[in-house]
Amino acid sequence: MDRDEPNNEDRALLDRVRQGDLDAIDEALRRIDPLTEERARRAVGPRLEAWANVSDIRQDAFLVVLRSCGSFRGETMGSFGAWVRQIIDHTAQRAVRHKEAGKRKPPSRPSGLEALAAQIARPVATPSTPAREAEELARYHAAIESLSPAQRMVVEHVLLEQRPVSELSESTGQSVHAIHSLLSRARAALAIKLRHRSE
Repeated sequence: MDRDEPNNEDRALLDRVRQGDLDAIDEALRRIDPLTEERARRAVGPRLEAWANVSDIRQDAFLVVLRSCGSFRGETMGSFGAWVRQIIDHTAQRAVRHKEAGKRKPPSRPSGLEALAAQIARPVATPSTPAREAEELARYHAAIESLSPAQRMVVEHVLLEQRPVSELSESTGQSVHAIHSLLSRARAALAIKLRHRSE
């Protein structure tokens, strides 16, 4: 079926995407994954290749998709793919502008796990600090538990256990590229879940 021909299955999926359903967003991004990979490679190009990598651009773009999914108005996977590719282009352009402004790296958004590690590593300042840290840790665990099974598996394996992507690729039979793509989507979903839980 043509990606630009509307069908009921795609409409239902895209309606769920607009509602912010993380499983639907993950499924829609999975369907267009080869397109986003190629677009990010072209967007990074020679101007950024020594400075930023494709997975960083895609991850930042996926965060934008998650934040703005309610604004998507298309009815087909083709229009969804075009919308995401446009977001990837804007993300790469922002990185280029940042680089050309003489900055070393784009502003980093620390992952939830990095923020947690930074919080736990700092010295205890008050008697209430351990209680706050325990609450924060519980928040991170709840966010990880709410991920889809595939996303939870890749987060636990790669981020928490710090095992190589190649090992997970071997054990699941998925390509290293597929695992990296899943990890990018999982990080983006985790960031959104953590933000929602802190509001």
